Amino acid sequence: MMNQNDTTSPTSRVAARVRQNTVSAGIAAALLLYFSYGGGRFNVPDGDDAVAIGGAILIHTLKLGGFAMLAAAIWSASGSRHALIFDGLCSMIVGVLFIVSGAMMMIGGGGGVLYIIFGVMFIVAGKRNASEWAALAPAQPTPDRAPPTKSSESSNDTGYGK
Repeated sequence: MMNQNDTTSPTSRVAARVRQNTVSAGIAAALLLYFSYGGGRFNVPDGDDAVAIGGAILIHTLKLGGFAMLAAAIWSASGSRHALIFDGLCSMIVGVLFIVSGAMMMIGGGGGVLYIIFGVMFIVAGKRNASEWAALAPAQPTPDRAPPTKSSESSNDTGYGK
């Protein structure tokens, strides 16, 4: 009989690994939401220049990405393997949008290097979680195949040239 703390079963090992993701997703969510609603006091810039567009992309990424990472943290706490792919996809999207916003700001003459660095970090973390999701997939049973018969091994007839 297995108890809940038994880590020898494959299901328990997967759940334990997924739960480890809760802290990192929670930290990402807290920081994104803090800088979008709390301490950052960012306002969506007016204008249609590259800095304003990059700033608007950044602010919306902070808000939406913060809630997505919060959902990933809560889902990871449940131990579901699929939380890793959700976290991975959300992290990669946030990373790409950080890079786009940083590049737009740099094109417009503003600062954006730090956002590009954060974007790369989110993409790397997202790729790691997506690959771990694939690695933690349950083993697929292989169908039993009948061994070849003597007649099919000795037959030289390929069906060509008749």
